[in-house]
Amino acid sequence: MTTLAHDLTVRAARATDAHKLASLMVRGNSTYRDWAPRFWQPPGFERTRSQWRLRLRESDRWTRLAIESDEHLVAFVSWRPAREHGDEGATVPGVSYVSYLYVGPSRWGNGIARGLLEFAEAAMADAGCARAILWTPVGAPARGFYEHCGWRLDGRERWSTELHLPMVGYEKRL
Repeated sequence: MTTLAHDLTVRAARATDAHKLASLMVRGNSTYRDWAPRFWQPPGFERTRSQWRLRLRESDRWTRLAIESDEHLVAFVSWRPAREHGDEGATVPGVSYVSYLYVGPSRWGNGIARGLLEFAEAAMADAGCARAILWTPVGAPARGFYEHCGWRLDGRERWSTELHLPMVGYEKRL
């Protein structure tokens, strides 16, 4: 375990954490209503929890949680090797994919996201990755955060079938 902030500890995700991960994602995704199209709805809890049950079984997924002493989940980051066709196909040598970075809205602006992202970037580099990629929604305030952390638009665009929003790609040399 690693200390991230004075009241948080970072640990690896466990199979039993799917409920906590889904709850935080649903809370985080609900804030998208502030900038997403008027009738947009976030993915539901049950679907998100089911997806996390599967993700936590992936042998190549690296997921770390920032938790309080009572095991309350405050934030998490997750990455895996990039694949040729998004979630499918062969892995792309030397490239990692940051698939999730969430911080509970009540803890935004406290350096937690930056600390977790830096921790993940170091782990990706240690795993032999020279470059990392990620997707974020076109209108998301997170774009400014990523750019501030040294990530750059890479020209990729796509529609997210999970979020039902247009996405843009970012990359960073590790």
